[in-house]
Amino acid sequence: MEKLPTFDDLYSDHFSYIKFVCLKFVKDESIAEDVAQDAFVNVWRKLHTFKGQSSIKTWLHRVAINQSLMYLRRQPKIERLQLEDAVVQLLPARTSHPRQKDCAKPSYQKLGEWISNCVFATRSVRLL
Repeated sequence: MEKLPTFDDLYSDHFSYIKFVCLKFVKDESIAEDVAQDAFVNVWRKLHTFKGQSSIKTWLHRVAINQSLMYLRRQPKIERLQLEDAVVQLLPARTSHPRQKDCAKPSYQKLGEWISNCVFATRSVRLL
């Protein structure tokens, strides 16, 4: 195993990337910066456990993802629309008879936009 870079080098070389990874999860730049800082605290504590079986960037990426998910899990539950309710809201009203061929098609674009605007943890559950 090659020699590990110093923590200062890791931080200066990778902080902006780790912050970007966190931002994909938390959707707020100031929170992403805090989560990235917490991720680097974990890196500082656990750097000696890095085995070198992957690149250091891959390991940092995973630490950032785990830290982001922990942050999201700690957040209070907020009221969310049920997926079925959202789909019903996005679908056009049916015509008088369901077998008529001129029934309007569902708005998959609106549904996709709605799903992409969900918090990551919610989106991952809803897409399953």
